[in-house]
Amino acid sequence: MPRVSEQSLKPCAAQPGSVGISRPDVDPPQVGELGLLVPNERTCGEHRLYSSEDLRRLLAVQHLKSLGLSLTEVKAALDDPGFDASEALADHITTLEHRLSARQELLGCLRNLQGAA
Repeated sequence: MPRVSEQSLKPCAAQPGSVGISRPDVDPPQVGELGLLVPNERTCGEHRLYSSEDLRRLLAVQHLKSLGLSLTEVKAALDDPGFDASEALADHITTLEHRLSARQELLGCLRNLQGAA
């Protein structure tokens, strides 16, 4: 891992407003387990230190999660230089439309049952 100057490393949760994230967004266990965000270094007190590039990656993780991708899918997307966010969004919209249609059908059945009761 390339060395980064200590001045450019920051604890991510120390300035959540500056990157638009909160501490729970920074450190869910799966993010570290999947290698989505790995701290460059740690302080003597074991606080994780992140570079500006790490914070940009975290914002990308948050953006892709907001499109409906699982963390596993986010990792695959970030690791794939050919990833197309527009295609992922279109796929997510199609999935949601199918779910919505199934829920509307279920709602109609329930209303029919309610009317028959």
